[in-house]
Formats: sequence, C-alpha cells, structure tokens
Amino acid sequence: MKRIAALISWFLCIPAGGVATDFLTLRGGERRACSIAGANENQISGHLYTAAGRTPVPFSIERNLVVSLEFGDDPARDALLSHATNSQAGELRDLWEHYAPLLAVKGAPSARIGIRLGLALLNSGGAATGAEALSVFARIATEAHSPLDRETAEQGKLRALRLLGRTDEALTAAKKFIETKKSGNLWAESSLIVAEFLASELRVLLEDNPRWDLDEAAAKERTRLSNSALDHYLLPALWPGVSQDLAIRGLWGAMQVYQLCNAPKNAADLARDMVSLYPGTAEAERATVILAATPSIAQETNNATEHQGEAEETVSPRFPTPYEEAHPKFTENPILGSPSSTTKRRKRGGDGDKQKPAGPIP
Repeated sequence: MKRIAALISWFLCIPAGGVATDFLTLRGGERRACSIAGANENQISGHLYTAAGRTPVPFSIERNLVVSLEFGDDPARDALLSHATNSQAGELRDLWEHYAPLLAVKGAPSARIGIRLGLALLNSGGAATGAEALSVFARIATEAHSPLDRETAEQGKLRALRLLGRTDEALTAAKKFIETKKSGNLWAESSLIVAEFLASELRVLLEDNPRWDLDEAAAKERTRLSNSALDHYLLPALWPGVSQDLAIRGLWGAMQVYQLCNAPKNAADLARDMVSLYPGTAEAERATVILAATPSIAQETNNATEHQGEAEETVSPRFPTPYEEAHPKFTENPILGSPSSTTKRRKRGGDGDKQKPAGPIP
C-alpha cells in the first residue's frame, strides 16, 4: 500500500503546462499529464511531467489503478503520418518502436503508425522490406485494439504476401476472407487477389495455346478463366463502401483481361468508365491514352458524346458461354454468388445518360 500511495502522490504534482501530450486518469479522479511509453496486461509505464523545467519522472503503475488513457495531439507526428514519403521509413520505424507496446490500448496511435510504416515498406518493393512489412502487419492484425485496424492490417498482409511471391498463402487467405467478410476493403482486396491469380492463369493458358479457338477444351477454359477474373475484378467497383484505389485497381485489371482476350471494344468501355468516374487519377490518364491510340474507338467515344440522352443501343442476343450456363442468375450473396458477367452494370452520368458496361468474353 505504501508503494501505491507513493505512486499516486507523484500524480498529484503540478503538471508542466503545454509540455505533455498524453493524459492518465486515476481511479480517484486525478487527471495527470504524462508521456505514455508502454503497457501490458498488468502495468502502464511512461514519464510523468511534474513542473516546468523539471526532469520528467519515470513511472510504472498497475493498470487496475487507471480509469482511462488519453493520447493527445502531436502535430509533428500527425504531419509525418499524413505526408511521409517512402524515404522516411526510418522515422516511421522509430515511432513504431515507441508506440508498438501500446497496440492493445484504446485510442493509441500505434496501429496507424504501423500501417503507415507497412505501406512505406511495401512501396519500397524489396524482399527485405516486404518481410518487415509482413511482420508489422501481422502484429497489428493480432494485437490492435480496433477491429478496423486489425482488418486493415490483414489487407496489408495480403499485399506483403504478394510482394514476397507467396502466392499460395495469399490466395488461401483471400478465399477465406471472401467467404467470411462479405463487404469492405479487406473483402475487395481479397477479390482482387483472386482476380490476379485467375488472370495469371489465363495468360499462361493463352501463351501455351495460341490456337485456343481450335481446341474445345482450351476454349472452354479460356471462357471460364476470363469471366471469373472479370467477376472478381469488377466487384470492388460495383460495391459500396470500397475505397477508390481498390475500385480503380479492379477496373484496370478487368480492362487488361479484355486486352489479353483481344476484345478492344470491351476494354474501351472500361477505359471510358475510368476517365469519367475517376478523372485526374493516373489510371484515368493512361486510359485516355489507350482510347486515343485506337482511332475507331476514339471515334465511338466522340459519337457517344454527341448523342448523349438518346435511346440506349440494343444488345444483340447471343448464345451463352459455358460460364454463363453454369451461373444463370445473380444471387443475393455478394461473394459466393457474385454477379455473372451477363449482369448489366449501369451507371448514370451527370447529364442523366446511361452507359453500357463491358460484357463477358465471348
């Protein structure tokens, strides 16, 4: 009891005005300025600010004596997290090492710092930094207080696994998340992982079978892979609550599938989507270049602009592909019963015109 009384007496000292970032509230109602440095199941540690000009006093106090922890604003830290470049990974790493012990504490900036560090490491593109990013994301996914932070870290783990070439692990995890998450960015990231795997399989098939149209088995497999890849690529752009970068990645990937399958009109439809939906992005600029590179497609774009508001073009009927025969309806389950490529995606422009989406690979 004497030790506890002595600890509490430290917190009754006058705090140094304007010095402390964090605050700790004790069971008796005392609220004291401090710098919280670490915590575990039993104790909280850090430095207590007592009076101006005096050296901060280190402390370690039992958690059951603490009612709440508050992490104050740190303009320098927040500026770094908002605008850090990949070259500042060292500064982010220092922050992470300081705050990582507080991952499980509500309100701590630990997860935000770790996620930003992980992204910077991934952007560096090396195997060593990818392994470090995977380690950081794995710890956040396990220890973070916020479910949203844990889910974001799982998304980072998928990207790290892809960077490290651990495709099987990434694909297994992605399929699990597709079955369980149903919506959100982790679900969308998982859908893109599966789409990329299918597109890779499609590319190998076409390279190994340049005359696929003369081989019935190869033709059926081409149809299955292409339409399955399109479904998974397009879902993030169709579903609400998914971040813009994931939607753009999906549209760009779907456009590449159409290009791979020599379907320029379908690719152009998605290029127009990117230009109209995400103006100013790098992908929209690249899509503009693609549209301009093919005169016939560029002319169609001009014609469509001149005839906005006119009746929508009638789609000619055709025989269903083997994939469509196996997926005749759109089920309400957004994951396991993903919309088949025959489902017409509609978007309404600012002037009320309707535009047709790209269709399935025939």
